[in-house]
Amino acid sequence: MYTALSVLALVVALLAVMSRVRRHVRTADRPARRANALACVALALALTLQLGPPRRWLDGIAGFNLSWPTQHTLVILAAWLVQTFFLYSFTGDRDEAARGTARRAILPIVTIAVILVLFHLAPGAPDFVYGPAGRTEAGGAGDPVAAWAFIAYSLYLGLALAEIARLSIRWSGKAGVLPRLRLALRLNTAGDAVGLLYCANKLVFQIALLCGVVPPWPEAMIGNVAAPLACALCLAGVSMATIKSTALTTPARAVAEWQRAAIGVRALRPLWTEVRRHMPEHRRASGLSSLREWVPVVNPAKLLYRGVIDIWDAYRTLRPLVPEDRLRDLEADARGRGLDDGAVVAVLDAAVFAFGLPAHSRAESTDATSDLVATSADLAPDLSSDLVRWRAAARAFSRSPLLAPHRAHL
Repeated sequence: MYTALSVLALVVALLAVMSRVRRHVRTADRPARRANALACVALALALTLQLGPPRRWLDGIAGFNLSWPTQHTLVILAAWLVQTFFLYSFTGDRDEAARGTARRAILPIVTIAVILVLFHLAPGAPDFVYGPAGRTEAGGAGDPVAAWAFIAYSLYLGLALAEIARLSIRWSGKAGVLPRLRLALRLNTAGDAVGLLYCANKLVFQIALLCGVVPPWPEAMIGNVAAPLACALCLAGVSMATIKSTALTTPARAVAEWQRAAIGVRALRPLWTEVRRHMPEHRRASGLSSLREWVPVVNPAKLLYRGVIDIWDAYRTLRPLVPEDRLRDLEADARGRGLDDGAVVAVLDAAVFAFGLPAHSRAESTDATSDLVATSADLAPDLSSDLVRWRAAARAFSRSPLLAPHRAHL
């Protein structure tokens, strides 16, 4: 379970890093985002060292147990960076936030110096060893020097988490109109609470060991579960606070959106195929192979947009080629068969392609002019309206018996 939680926390950290670190670090005028990104990086590296292979690789290169001081330094740094993130996010005065960040940097620097000195005094202490060979999992009496190092570490981390939790609770109550931010802050608060449990367990254990008492429960029983779980919750919360809402789409919603776009592409295909075959000048370069163009597994929404634009462009080209009397006769025939207004419009739109594509292929143009020629002013106000229109036209183009004789000549 411990390894699974560590991997879960690491995956969350890596997703947070990949989603925003590049943008945040390059955004020099956004110190809150930069602090958030760097905190994610620090926690991701710390969680990586919780896994056996990376830890053994680092220790093998260094020739000693470098993982312990590196990991704990990264966690302290991450806690300070999260404090910095909150200060810049919720303090209106940037200068005041900078001063608060500088003040809060003193304690973590002192803590890091203390634990590094104590580690240097007893680098071989079993308390610093990971895994079953270490005292944390094996149990037994501990080294007093290592105990003081853990006490210093746990005290700072507990104080930092308590302040972050206080800020999260305070601002989540004021985020009523921003449900995503409120959820992010509550996730962060939950992670802080689990982290405080980890610190309390660590402090009680170390103080008891200094007093010569070995508590009856294994220290790792709580620590090995609380640490990665706290990291995962805090990372999810802090990252969610800066990621756009569109990036927080649930998997079910993402699948539904992908499916709707793919269905839209499939609905346009009967008409779009003929447009691309007869009017290659309206085919928009996509950089994709023909197979991937027609199997929209990567980005069907983009493909759908391209299809609507291609059909619109073709319609504007073909509309002057279709005589008005043919459209009037077709409209009368459609209404005579009892079609409603929407179905008649769809048939007429489809007829522009059924009548116009052969004329375009023969490079023949009529002398007829029409005030119904589509212009930019005729475009629907959004993609959804366009899609409704051209899906109906594509359906009429492929299925309407009124256009069957003309489809045979395409």
